[in-house]
Amino acid sequence: MVVLDTSALVFWTLDPERLSKIDDQTITQADRVCISSISIWEIGVRVKKADLVLPLSIQDFA
Repeated sequence: MVVLDTSALVFWTLDPERLSKIDDQTITQADRVCISSISIWEIGVRVKKADLVLPLSIQDFA
């Protein structure tokens, strides 16, 4: 199991080139990938402040 923090979640889903090869392999090979609900909240706050632009709605991202 791998638990992603907010930055890792954003990079993994939206900008995977920013992850190292080891990080990408670890996530890809994990039997489970977990995220905290606080990460979704934090992403929503960043979108609302225009610090982060998502190519889809926060609801669809979640």
